Amino acid sequence: MCLYPFVWKKFIPWDTVSYAYVRTYGISDFGGWGYRFGKDGRAMTAKGNQGLQLVLKDSSKILIGTQKPEEVQKIINQYKPYKDEF
Repeated sequence: MCLYPFVWKKFIPWDTVSYAYVRTYGISDFGGWGYRFGKDGRAMTAKGNQGLQLVLKDSSKILIGTQKPEEVQKIINQYKPYKDEF
């Protein structure tokens, strides 16, 4: 998975993900929009309150904001269709 439109490219292989899900977050969770650090890990957001939450096998967390949560859920289901895969 590549994260765009950020200046850098960050690749997160699926085999490093413990689990992933779409969630609602508040602006106070990370202190604003952009590339942020908060009590729930790192976040890359632009607007809105929906995001893809990744929990990696090293226990780190990354939230990636999205305006298309339904499409993100379809991708999660495609790559990790069974809950016990995570």
